[in-house]
Amino acid sequence: DNYNKIQTWYAEQVRYLLEKLDSYKEGAGSLLDNTLVLWATEIGESTQHALTNMPYVLAGGAGGKIRPGRFIDFSAKPKDNNQMLVSIAQAMGAEDLNQFGDPSGASGPRLGGVKQ
Repeated sequence: DNYNKIQTWYAEQVRYLLEKLDSYKEGAGSLLDNTLVLWATEIGESTQHALTNMPYVLAGGAGGKIRPGRFIDFSAKPKDNNQMLVSIAQAMGAEDLNQFGDPSGASGPRLGGVKQ
């Protein structure tokens, strides 16, 4: 119960941040449209302390480089989170970056929604 209360509090804080970003108009959209927020947890399954099936939330449009409004479930074909970080870096302008972290792991972008 305490863990759920803590996670609920975090979710409320993320919601507050996203609502604030969305409330500021910037260009044809909002500050949120031109931002990318990553919300992550340090473990995938709290009772097992597993590092698999890690939940990530990406919010915002990264200036049109990320297609928002989707739920992507990689549980059937797990992806290395390094691939997600490469996708984020490329969306932020590091187009030449093709790997991140442990080079023996997967590399390259894999969000499927990064607009090239």
